[in-house]
Amino acid sequence: MIYLPVILILTLTASLIVAFLINPVFATSFMKPEYYPAKEPKKDLFRKNWFWFFVAMSLLMHLSGMHGIGNFFVLMVLLIIFNRFILHDVIHSFQQKVLPWLMSHYENSLRWALYRNRPGWLLAAVFGLFILASVMLFTSISVGRTKTEFFPTGDPPIVYVYLKMPVGTKTSYTDSVTTLLEKKVFSVLGENNPIVESVISNVAVGATDPFGGERGTQANLGRIQISFVEYEKRHGEKTSKYVEDLRKTIKDLPGAEVVLLVSKMVRPQARQ
Repeated sequence: MIYLPVILILTLTASLIVAFLINPVFATSFMKPEYYPAKEPKKDLFRKNWFWFFVAMSLLMHLSGMHGIGNFFVLMVLLIIFNRFILHDVIHSFQQKVLPWLMSHYENSLRWALYRNRPGWLLAAVFGLFILASVMLFTSISVGRTKTEFFPTGDPPIVYVYLKMPVGTKTSYTDSVTTLLEKKVFSVLGENNPIVESVISNVAVGATDPFGGERGTQANLGRIQISFVEYEKRHGEKTSKYVEDLRKTIKDLPGAEVVLLVSKMVRPQARQ
């Protein structure tokens, strides 16, 4: 942790040196006092050689096909004219009229807020207002007409149906129960569903749940993987309704433990 405070101290020291030594030298060397109104008329801008240099460079660049640089020089010319004829007067009016008005009102507000015990009352009022606004905000969200979902679930691209039979069950019996479970799945999905890409069933091999810490080949396990097509190919049809129907259909299977899991990750692309 020593590096963070050391770097912070060095950075602030360098900034202090720049502010006290370098900036004053630059200010006295390059900054000139600004007069209003200007000593020379505004139209004298068109007599400056550097102004016509920008104009000539813009024309030359456009003629040579370098339109990007040519547009840059045109923009510089327009900004110079805008600053001389419009912006300079606007800035002066703001400095002489608007800014003093703001500063005077700000000073009066500070004097009023710092009078006697008002700072403490203002601090307590701000704290109470923060609590009141928070309560009103969450109350309006919970009982209002519009519901705000802070963590949207979205439609799952892949749904897994895991089957777990008692330990020692033969593979053939697990396969028969998986076939029965597969029929229940197709009763929900239907035949030739356009948003279903594939339905893959595994028994023993590849049927473990990696999220549950299961590994290897187990004869008492089965898995059905339902892969849906990409979101843009579903034409607005939601896959979450199939998940709810599957939960209602596969929950009653005596002698077996059935778990339905959804994947929130993007469906992986199939490899040839």
